[in-house]
Amino acid sequence: MAKFVIAGKTNCPLYAKAELLGDYLQRNLPNFVVHKWPIDSK
Repeated sequence: MAKFVIAGKTNCPLYAKAELLGDYLQRNLPNFVVHKWPIDSK
């Protein structure tokens, strides 16, 4: 099983793209888990 952690600031466009990619992979690959840790941008 593959596990990936995506962490980043909520207003970062690269974090948003990584989050979309993680969601896509989680839907389409068996045993693929993504954990997201958004960090509030201040």
